[in-house]
Amino acid sequence: MTLLHVRKPKQPNMLVQSGLHSVTHALLYHLAQLIQCQIKLLVIQN
Repeated sequence: MTLLHVRKPKQPNMLVQSGLHSVTHALLYHLAQLIQCQIKLLVIQN
């Protein structure tokens, strides 16, 4: 809903930056989850 209000011709960079920020945040979150799973597996194996 708010994206429609933010979309002005003068501010395309803001949308791109916020989109990249959310994407990188999601990727880092998934990486952290994977690393935690790997550590748990290593602990179980040892």
